[in-house]
Amino acid sequence: MTANLIIGQSGGGTAVINSSLVGAVREAQRHSEIGRVFGMLNGVEGLLGDQVIDLTAQNDMVLDRLLTTPSSALGSCRFKVGGSDLDQLLTSLRRRDIRYVLYIGGNDSAESAHQLALAATRAGHELQVVAAPKTIDNDLPETDHCPGYGSAARFLAIVTMEMDLDAWAMRSVEPVRFLEVKGRNSGWLAAACALGRATEAMAPHLVCIPERPFVEEDFLVALDNCYRRHGYAVVIMPETQRDAHGKLLGSHGSAWRDQYGHEYSLGTEGYLIDLVSRHLGVRARYDRPGFLHKTSLLHVSDVDRREAYLVGQEAVCAALRGESDVMVILRRTSNEPYSCDVATIELPRIAGGERYLPDNYVSLDGTSIDPDFINYLRPLVGGNLPTFAHLR
Repeated sequence: MTANLIIGQSGGGTAVINSSLVGAVREAQRHSEIGRVFGMLNGVEGLLGDQVIDLTAQNDMVLDRLLTTPSSALGSCRFKVGGSDLDQLLTSLRRRDIRYVLYIGGNDSAESAHQLALAATRAGHELQVVAAPKTIDNDLPETDHCPGYGSAARFLAIVTMEMDLDAWAMRSVEPVRFLEVKGRNSGWLAAACALGRATEAMAPHLVCIPERPFVEEDFLVALDNCYRRHGYAVVIMPETQRDAHGKLLGSHGSAWRDQYGHEYSLGTEGYLIDLVSRHLGVRARYDRPGFLHKTSLLHVSDVDRREAYLVGQEAVCAALRGESDVMVILRRTSNEPYSCDVATIELPRIAGGERYLPDNYVSLDGTSIDPDFINYLRPLVGGNLPTFAHLR
């Protein structure tokens, strides 16, 4: 008996999230058990508003272009489902004879998928709900890494190398540079900025990570040492860095909060520039790649794109095997040569959870990254980084 399948994308986009979408669509087309393939416009929030498109008839040219199209082609949301939302979602799925739901996203999306699976079980609705991992933050538990991370890490590593050149050239004007990175409560992206650091003199000179509180006195000592030793300093700063009291830097006790309770400060830049000016007497500059390290194709990893496609395929296969309330994960089977396969794991072990950067990956003073982390990351970024000339 055939039934239909629907796919949604949720949370922040990545450079390769549409590869998971294409992988799922093309795998679904191979199986006679699946009739039509639908897409939620803007995730579960769109499905609640009956905003659905038919992906079945998309031609190969469109799907091929989607493989190299960044961000979420179906649109996205950050919507916390609950209560009557779940009944409404099940009604919408029944109306379209949808038995298979694939949801591509990160921690919060996994929670939405988990709640939908539980609601279907309670209602006696035959429904296979499978989540496909996606997050540049690389903070999903149980999986070796997350699709989206390899490309974001490659982007940040190269941007840091380029910032190093500019910061050195402009050291008499702006000797301290801050590079803000995403990552929420984990330091995987911050640490990735050090991948291209070939010598101790190169950036990043300091790496702050959310797992460790920011202590003004310690930071200023470390920064002053780097500045005096190199004549300039490049500092990696997470957008969610907190102080010893758990407050976001520059938030002055208040911050913007999303539906899931995640906080973001709007005052980090001013706080840090003023701190450096007052205590070190030099000018600092604060730069944000912003959305670019989420979705830019400038430095996309071919490994990342290939694995994103793979998890989309496996999500369909898992649903057809009768699995539900699970997420696809990546398991590294070898580092040299690099190889990785897929498996599934129960969503309660992932939903709402976070995986933090191991403490030993960054030195206590933030001045060095452990080789074990570099060995972990290098296969994921898809080839060698560029090399630049130095006339020093």
